[in-house]
Amino acid sequence: MSQQPKAWMSWSSGKDSTLALHVARHELNLDVSALLVTVNAEADRVAMHAVRRSLLSAQSER
Repeated sequence: MSQQPKAWMSWSSGKDSTLALHVARHELNLDVSALLVTVNAEADRVAMHAVRRSLLSAQSER
């Protein structure tokens, strides 16, 4: 039995990241074990889409 290849993904919290994660998991059969994200230190939000850290945490749960 072969293991799923493991991967980390860059995560902006937007629709394109969501689609890429879905494709990686369900079409490429990757075990995505980490999401890498940039958070603005002053605003404490995702740099790209201004998503709050609390929502980011909820998005990262499986």
